[in-house]
Amino acid sequence: MNNKKGISPLIATVLIVGFTIVLAVLVITWISGTVSEQTENTDCKVEVSNQCLEIVNKLSVQHNWPTTSLMTASIVNSGSTGITAPSRIVVIPVKSDGTTDSTLNKNMTVGAYTTSSQEAFTISTGVYTKLRLIPIIDNGECNTECAAVEFDI
Repeated sequence: MNNKKGISPLIATVLIVGFTIVLAVLVITWISGTVSEQTENTDCKVEVSNQCLEIVNKLSVQHNWPTTSLMTASIVNSGSTGITAPSRIVVIPVKSDGTTDSTLNKNMTVGAYTTSSQEAFTISTGVYTKLRLIPIIDNGECNTECAAVEFDI
């Protein structure tokens, strides 16, 4: 004779329903965390993109020639958004053939409605014909490189 007993159908049903509920809670928690993270990243990127648009359209270069062979340049920000640490503007002198020398790249900051207090460059005239400015916005949540802007010098 076979005296084996299984669990009752009622207990089996309760166990299946319990496992299903636990599994559903785990899936919902995982999905809501993923969606929340994606939404936060999107909000941050939209905010930084708007700052990039404002900054790029309000930057200019102020330059003069103290001698015939040297030029000095400063960055002018006519916008209401300052570029202060940890954000920065990477300033790159560009030669007439389009090449750059990365050893001359300089990180700068400039407040709203101001001219940079430091000169961007003192460089030889004739060799470099443009300054490329690349604003980098770092608001603590996102770090985004804005579109580059070039100015003839």
